[in-house]
Amino acid sequence: MKRYILSFLTMFMLSVISSCQRSEHNEFEQRLSVLNEKINEVSIVLSENGGGANSDEVINRNVAGYFADYIRWELDHPELTKDALARNDLWPGQEKLSPEERNQRYDQHIDRQLTDALKLVDKALQMTNQQPVGRAMNEPISWNEMVFEDGYFRVEDRVVFPGGFNIVDRQLVNRDLYPEWTDSDEAESKDFLTEMRDMGLGVVGLSISIPQLITKDKTIDQAVVDDKIAELKKFEALGVRVDMRLKWGGNEELLEELWPGITKHASNGVDLDIDHPGTFELISIVMSQFIPQIIDEPAILSWDMANEPFFDMKGWTDHGMKHFHEWLEGRHQTIEALNHSWNTDYVSFSEIPKPKDNPTQPEYNPGQRTAPPKIIPALDYSPGQWYDLITFHNYRVARFFGIVATEIRHQSPEAIIHMKAQDNNSLGPKPFAVADGIDREMLTSAINLHGVDTRPLPETEPRMAVIMDSNAPRAVLNYDESLYSFHWLGQSFLYDYLTSLEPNRPIVDMEYHAFSINPIRVPDIGYGHASASLWLAHLHGMVANMVWYWHQRYGPNPFPSEELKSWFYGSISTQPIVAAEYFQTMNRLNRFSNEIASLAKPSARPIRLLVSKPSYIQNQKHIESLHRTYEASCFHGVPLGFVTEKILANNGLPPDTEYLLIADIQFLTPESIEILRTAKRNGVQLIQIGQQGIVDDDFGFPVDKEAISFLEDIPKYDYATAPDLDKQLGEIFQPLIDELLVKVKILNKQNAFGVMHRVTMVDGRLVLLIVNLRSTPVNIQLFNNQGDVLDGFDMLNQKPVNGEKISMDIKEVCLIEIKN
Repeated sequence: MKRYILSFLTMFMLSVISSCQRSEHNEFEQRLSVLNEKINEVSIVLSENGGGANSDEVINRNVAGYFADYIRWELDHPELTKDALARNDLWPGQEKLSPEERNQRYDQHIDRQLTDALKLVDKALQMTNQQPVGRAMNEPISWNEMVFEDGYFRVEDRVVFPGGFNIVDRQLVNRDLYPEWTDSDEAESKDFLTEMRDMGLGVVGLSISIPQLITKDKTIDQAVVDDKIAELKKFEALGVRVDMRLKWGGNEELLEELWPGITKHASNGVDLDIDHPGTFELISIVMSQFIPQIIDEPAILSWDMANEPFFDMKGWTDHGMKHFHEWLEGRHQTIEALNHSWNTDYVSFSEIPKPKDNPTQPEYNPGQRTAPPKIIPALDYSPGQWYDLITFHNYRVARFFGIVATEIRHQSPEAIIHMKAQDNNSLGPKPFAVADGIDREMLTSAINLHGVDTRPLPETEPRMAVIMDSNAPRAVLNYDESLYSFHWLGQSFLYDYLTSLEPNRPIVDMEYHAFSINPIRVPDIGYGHASASLWLAHLHGMVANMVWYWHQRYGPNPFPSEELKSWFYGSISTQPIVAAEYFQTMNRLNRFSNEIASLAKPSARPIRLLVSKPSYIQNQKHIESLHRTYEASCFHGVPLGFVTEKILANNGLPPDTEYLLIADIQFLTPESIEILRTAKRNGVQLIQIGQQGIVDDDFGFPVDKEAISFLEDIPKYDYATAPDLDKQLGEIFQPLIDELLVKVKILNKQNAFGVMHRVTMVDGRLVLLIVNLRSTPVNIQLFNNQGDVLDGFDMLNQKPVNGEKISMDIKEVCLIEIKN
């Protein structure tokens, strides 16, 4: 009897659930019908009264229209959609959804899309009822006329900022590969891209594998080249430009037949031994035959040399060791000199062995919210030996990419080249970053643009945040996300560092993770985030981006691969409000491109942070303290910069430096120490942050105390929270702050902690950019350097502002023209 009762109850519950699901589905159908009616209503008003292709109301209408189509598809294909929404399980510890949870996530997903899309069309209707109707932010930009000149992309000398999306290139469906697609499906995809182009999509990405191009007779596969040229011509016809990414995997059997051992490697993004002579022959052969065939394709905008490369130290082959021994001999001249520097007793350079397997690279899950284990290199090597191992490892990687860039430019001298490295590579605050082989400064001479992969997410991305055990002696340096509305620090820190390097290079992020990344999904980001993150990025040097990622839902099965399903949940292409705000923000950035260009390139950076590569290589103190020092120094309205020992050696301290911050530097070259002594003598204010002073040279030998005695009387600040250190440094920076043409303060406070701001002169106009990064709304005040209140006009929000009190919401951005 019990079995029958249980069976009855189970059937009853399933019947109830099924009935609820049918009811909810019917509700979704009704709301979708209302959405489509409102979209049509907006379209009629716009057709009668006119509407610019990139006006806010047109963007709202278009984005709502995309999502109406997507929701229709998702209601017709619930199982495919549920499967995609439950696939974000690429990392250990990610969720595994039960059938009930899958259904719930699907319903919540449809509900959110409908709710947000309806908000967009309601707002569009409100705007169309206002005068004037159809206010275009700019005329649509002719991206096909874009050139790179003087550090910016330009169209007819006007600075422009192209936007875009990863994976959007897959909208041009290969009908041979996907025969189930109809003519109607493909037409919708092309219409979709054309609309996006006029709303700000200026660049898409295509990739080509260098190994896949080579043939047995050492020519290139012409069919592959022809297919790539056909793709380029499709995008040329659509009026968008292409970032060409080189890939380094595939064709292993043939490669080994041609160059035995070439595929032995330990790396990400480059599946070859980067020290193998065959690798350089492969590059030369392919580039000399491939690039001449596509050099005149007008769709090509730039070249990306690799996708997120990093290199394990266990990947050194015999070819790499031969190179290492030659490099050591050139560096030290004699084995006796090397033994002195390393505290070793080798008889010859050739007997020096390979490095031990990944001595500072413990296994680490990028989604991990706690500190990873740290392995101290000194346990395995002397400071001098470890310094040389890491320096050579970085050098061999820079050498490889330098050769790639040289081969490209040999065929195409005007090629615009970058290399998209992850933000945690080079000065990332994690021990594994030290041995990744990516030294941005070494790479700078080979590139035109710093390629990055940054993550200003709504939640903290652990790879770009200082996170240590709460009971650690320096735990006060932990990044406190409760202070802020999103994780801005990693992006701003990295961008200011990169744009301080010489020669100066701007920044492109062709996989911009402002909204989602594999282990971090926030499905309901809402208003403000796209605007704040993008304005902040461009303030600090970004000139182009492609957001991760846009996935449309047209056709019978729009997922080009199973892997792509894993990136769907929480992405920008599931969030109508975020998508619309992205386009609207890019249009505003382009409308005010002159102002941004001026703000992003200040005439001086009087506050600079000293970067010591030897200290960064040896332990985490320096990088952790650098992050806190930057965080506490950047809210005073004074542009920040960095200076490296290489810059000091080549050109000396930049002449605009008035304050030099020395954050937990233990190791420094004698030449750099002498430059600091001269700088102090010439009036530069040296400031020590933290508890670690300079005591050793770059190879770890104690520095003569007399040589560093000049540092004894400089101001010293202990570890502190970011707000506390901000207050302390504000007092010493006060002479600089007093010279600012516009000073920003939080009401009833003496500083503006958490409110990023910068002022510039543009065509005789005084312009102030403000971004509220705080986790709460804030009231701010504006003063001139005489203490008088300043009023102005907020050009972004189209309203006058009273400098006595400007109320700013969380993530709000203001671009204010100050009244005379």
